[in-house]
Amino acid sequence: MSDKQLYLDTLIHLQAFETYWAYYSVSDGKLYLEASRKSSKTLSDSLKALAERDSGILDSEVLSGEEDFDAQDLINRLESWGNGGATSAPFDNITLSIRNLSSYFMALKKYIIKETGSTAKPFLQINREELLFREGVIRWQAHMPTMLLGGEQSPEELLEKASAGPSIVVVGNIKRLHDLMTYAIDGNSFSSFMVRFIERTRMFIDEYLGVFDKFTEDGFIAYFCKAICETSNLDFVDCFLNFVKNELEFAETLFQEWGSTIRKLPSHPIGLSLGADMGSVLLQDLASQLLAVGEPLVWSRRLSEIGDAGELLINNLINSQIGDRSGIRIEKRVCSTFAGEEFIARKVIFS
Repeated sequence: MSDKQLYLDTLIHLQAFETYWAYYSVSDGKLYLEASRKSSKTLSDSLKALAERDSGILDSEVLSGEEDFDAQDLINRLESWGNGGATSAPFDNITLSIRNLSSYFMALKKYIIKETGSTAKPFLQINREELLFREGVIRWQAHMPTMLLGGEQSPEELLEKASAGPSIVVVGNIKRLHDLMTYAIDGNSFSSFMVRFIERTRMFIDEYLGVFDKFTEDGFIAYFCKAICETSNLDFVDCFLNFVKNELEFAETLFQEWGSTIRKLPSHPIGLSLGADMGSVLLQDLASQLLAVGEPLVWSRRLSEIGDAGELLINNLINSQIGDRSGIRIEKRVCSTFAGEEFIARKVIFS
C-alpha cells in the first residue's frame, strides 16, 4: 500500500470515529457505544500502520509546533478502549477525552492534508465554544431540566439567577427503607424497586423543571426555583405542586406493591414522606459538583423526618404562596424539633 493510500485510509477512519464519537460524547455515553469502540480500534490500527511509515504523526512538535500531547499514548488508549477497556472513554472520562482527542485530531488532519499535497482545509473542527457547550451538557444533565440544556442561558447563569431569588426545597424520605432492604426476598427485588423509584422521581423532577441535587441514603433532594421556572413562563409554586402531587401518587402505588414482596412487614407504614420549605438557596458549581446552601434545606429535611408515609408537610412561606388554589386542602399540625422546639407545619392534601 502506498504512503498516500495510508494517509487517505487514516483520514477516512478518523472521520468515521469522529462521527460516532460526537454522538457518543454528547449523549454522555448512551449512544453508539459499540460502534464507537469498534471505530476506535480501527483508527488505532490505521494510525499504528501509518506511524511505521511516517513517525511525524507521533511528534507533537512536528504536528502542531507545541509539546501539548503524547500521540503514542493517545493511540494506545484508543486501541485499549476499542478492545473493551473498562473506562467510559479512551481517557479517564468523556470530558477529558474530548479535550485530548480534539487537540490531536485537528493537528493530525492538518498534517496529513499537507503531506498528501491537498489544498483542502480540515473538517469537523471543534472550536472552544462547541467544546464548552458539550462539557456543559454532560456536566449538568444530571441536575438541570433537560429542556433548558443548550438554551440561550447556560446552566451556570441559570443557577446564579436562581440563587438571587426564592426556591422551594423538597426532601423525600423513604419510611422504613431499612426494613425494605433487610426483609427483601432477594437483592434483585430490592434493586428493581429502588431503580423504579429513582427513575420515576427523576422523570417528574425533570418534567416540572426542578433542579435535582442528589439521592440520599433514604430519599432525595430537589429544588424548584422561581428564576428557572420563569424561563418557560411557568410559576415555580405550580411546578412544585405538580411534582409533589404526581410523586406522592406514584409512591403510594409503588410502596404498596413493594411492601407486599418483603418477608416481614414493620408495625409502621412503609412509604414516602415529603418535606418542603421556601427561601433563599445558594446554588453553586464546586469542582463540577452541585453545592446547595440555605436554611430551607434544614427545615425541609426536618419536615420530611416528622411526616408520615404518604404525607407532604410544608412550612409557612409555601403555605402563603399556595393561596386558594383549587384541589388543595391544608391542615395545621403542631410539630417539634428533636430539641423540643414547637412549631406549626402544614399538611397538604390533594383532592
